[in-house]
Amino acid sequence: MGQTIRIHDQNGGGGAGVDSFNGRTGAVVPQTGDYNTGQVTEVTDKNYVTDAEKSTIGNTSGTNTGDETPASVKTKYESNPDTNAFTDAEKTNLSNQSGTNTGDETTLSIQTKRPLKTVNSQSLEGVGNINISGFDPVAEGVLTNYIDSQNNNTQTSNATLPNLATYLTLVASGIDITSDYRFELSFSISHDATNSNAVVDIKDFGVSLLPQVYTVEPKDNSNRTWVTISGRITPNPLGAGQIQLQLDFGTDDPSDDTTIYFANISLSKIN
Repeated sequence: MGQTIRIHDQNGGGGAGVDSFNGRTGAVVPQTGDYNTGQVTEVTDKNYVTDAEKSTIGNTSGTNTGDETPASVKTKYESNPDTNAFTDAEKTNLSNQSGTNTGDETTLSIQTKRPLKTVNSQSLEGVGNINISGFDPVAEGVLTNYIDSQNNNTQTSNATLPNLATYLTLVASGIDITSDYRFELSFSISHDATNSNAVVDIKDFGVSLLPQVYTVEPKDNSNRTWVTISGRITPNPLGAGQIQLQLDFGTDDPSDDTTIYFANISLSKIN
């Protein structure tokens, strides 16, 4: 319902007064409903708010007085769960990613991209042990039926050249006749040494390979000469794939005798 204002002339002059307002006469005073916000024009700094806007203002904490700095805002923001700063350095790291790893990389595909070796065709990537296959003595250049004969007993002989006493024999069969082999002999020796020297010989099927003569002290278990002899032997094609090494020893004077202790002989293929 619109407002009705009646104005009458007072004192017959130019002034006017209110005769009635919204049907009310006499000394009219404002009442609720005389005006609403739709009838008032908003001007600068004179505005109305809705109930919803008023509620929003009421819910404002009022702690932000306009002097918040960026650092304090950042701290408050990052105090929330799962809200962390994403730094410039991290952004650089992210941009440096290739983007090609889709999660389906395998050990093999990784191996092809990294300068790593393999052991028995197994990559060094990952955890656990690398299984190393059994040693192949033929492929690795070692005599397959390696024989190492040893005798911890002592033996004494006063035989002279060329019929020295045989003390230790090594027979290797199934050898590669196209390759050379290394033999090694170690022993401890002593003899009467009144007039003679100790004589030692290495023979292959009775053929002398390495005769040696040693001057040793009188026979005494605590005063012996320790000897290591090594050399190279080429298999004889007539040996039917075998090598026979024997340690012969004695003296150059039959009146003396020679004793061998702890002898041991071995053979291995030369790479």
